[in-house]
Amino acid sequence: MPALTRRRLRTHFANVDPVMAALVDAAGPYRLRAVACPSPFRHLTQAIVSQQISGRAAAAILGRFVALFGMDIADKEFPTPESILATSPPKLLRVSSRIVPRYNCCPIGKSSSA
Repeated sequence: MPALTRRRLRTHFANVDPVMAALVDAAGPYRLRAVACPSPFRHLTQAIVSQQISGRAAAAILGRFVALFGMDIADKEFPTPESILATSPPKLLRVSSRIVPRYNCCPIGKSSSA
C-alpha cells in the first residue's frame, strides 16, 4: 500500500467529499508526534483519566493513583493491571470518586465471567 501523503489525502477527498477536502486544507500539515510510552496499559490509563477533566486535575488524579502503589508519577514504573485488581475499591475511590465507579462494569477484582 502506498504511503498516505497529504497530497494523496487531498486528492482522495477532492473526489469523494469536497467538504472534507476543505477541512484538510484548513487544518494544514499534521504536526502531532507520537510520544514513546513504556507501557500500553499506562498509556491507556493516562488517556482515560485525561478525558474526564481538565489536564491539571487529571495530572493530580494520576499522581494520587500512582502514589497508591508507592510510586511517583515521574517513575518509569506504573501499577500493573494485577496490582490494581488486588486493590480494594474503597482505596481506589480515594483517588477520585468521580472516575472509578463509571468504569466499574463488574466488581473490582472479579472477572465478568464469574
